[in-house]
Amino acid sequence: MAGLQTGSVVYRPVACVLGDLAEFLGRDGSAHYARAVRIAERVGSAHWAREAAEAHAGALGRDRG
Repeated sequence: MAGLQTGSVVYRPVACVLGDLAEFLGRDGSAHYARAVRIAERVGSAHWAREAAEAHAGALGRDRG
């Protein structure tokens, strides 16, 4: 990637992306979001932990029936 040597790139936890994919496919993504929260907390990223927690709460509240 151009400029990678002089800058930084930040991506959210892959588990969050997997949760989004599961939800898109009509499946329960809550386990993925829960893992994303743990990963974000472990690396000290409050922003990603908060986003994953919100997605987790939304996934738990969805009716799939």
